[in-house]
Amino acid sequence: MIIESEQDRIDMILALGMGYRARTAAGEVDVIFENGYVAMDAPSGFRQTDTTPSLTVTSRQAADLGLDMRGTPVTVIDPCGVRTDYAVRDPQPDGTGMSRIELEKLQ
Repeated sequence: MIIESEQDRIDMILALGMGYRARTAAGEVDVIFENGYVAMDAPSGFRQTDTTPSLTVTSRQAADLGLDMRGTPVTVIDPCGVRTDYAVRDPQPDGTGMSRIELEKLQ
């Protein structure tokens, strides 16, 4: 049995995150950020879309930064240093040590 460590998860985020970071009042971490429009066509003809911005972090990082609580303010910093402010809309731990955090853009 292979056991994945917290450092393994962080290394994966570093490899796939393309330089995005997230900052809360509690700190800053590298993240995988998704802000694109995704359209998925099922064989049945059903079309599902997802335009929700989200980030992926380890579940430990989510807890440490407060990303596991709805309403937490979070600033996403892109690789060029551009900052965009969001609030946590729906934290989604996957039970394997990773969490997808759905965000809501602040005006």
